Amino acid sequence: MKLRTLRFYGHSDDTFGYEEIVDGSDRGDDHDNCNNGSLMAFKITSKDEGMIVTGQYAPSPIPDGTWVVGITLLKEDSPLPNWPMKWGTSDLVYSPSLILEAPDDAVIEDITNSGHED
Repeated sequence: MKLRTLRFYGHSDDTFGYEEIVDGSDRGDDHDNCNNGSLMAFKITSKDEGMIVTGQYAPSPIPDGTWVVGITLLKEDSPLPNWPMKWGTSDLVYSPSLILEAPDDAVIEDITNSGHED
């Protein structure tokens, strides 16, 4: 199975997103919440599996000036896929990064403003 590498991390105090290298150039997407402190999220799905990657800037009690990057399930009864992933520091020292190897057919959707899914 061919994989694509996605790197999720926060920028400044208001933008969370991902990047991937495709044919030697970066592509990706990000969400700007105008520094309102809300949680931002991307849903990644492939076939019948997937996960949600989240980012939030300095929620209490996290130290001001740093990002929280996390993952969660698509639904309470859906396990996380067995996709290779690792944590690191992004090029921006104030944000950790999640580096995820998703299947090549993975669909990435910004669900920040979509509300709960049933």
